[in-house]
Amino acid sequence: MKITCKSTLLPFVGTQFVIETTAENLKWGIYQGQLAEGHAQGIVSWGDGTVETVTDLTRKTHTYPAPGRYTIQLSDDFGTLAVSVNVKTFDYYKVYAPMVREFHTTAENMTSFGNYFLMNGLNLTVLDLRAPNIRVLKADAFKGCAALTGELAFPFVTSLT
Repeated sequence: MKITCKSTLLPFVGTQFVIETTAENLKWGIYQGQLAEGHAQGIVSWGDGTVETVTDLTRKTHTYPAPGRYTIQLSDDFGTLAVSVNVKTFDYYKVYAPMVREFHTTAENMTSFGNYFLMNGLNLTVLDLRAPNIRVLKADAFKGCAALTGELAFPFVTSLT
């Protein structure tokens, strides 16, 4: 996998997804996201001016006003995330993961991703994992991310399981 770090994209401690919507599909979502221990709520900025305060991200979706490229920003209140799941009938697997173009995180509270975190992220070209507390990464977290090429190199991950 190719890891591209863009320190200028994340001027804050948190997480960003860069997605691209089409006229056929203006909706995007996160399958699961839990708050870190000790955090009561988090902020999601959907990239189109909509900002939402949430207590979790379980099956959280947003519909965009027009096709385009959007940067979703999550505050550093989340400890876990999953965009897709290994069930082919869920939109998260078939539709939402392929819409992701970039993923960046420096979130200090982020500790893990779901088993199939961005599975089927066919168009994911930039993966920037600088979250210092992610030590273990599931080997299948980026299964099917065909656009990622090269060596696997995460600065803080100490083991792949």
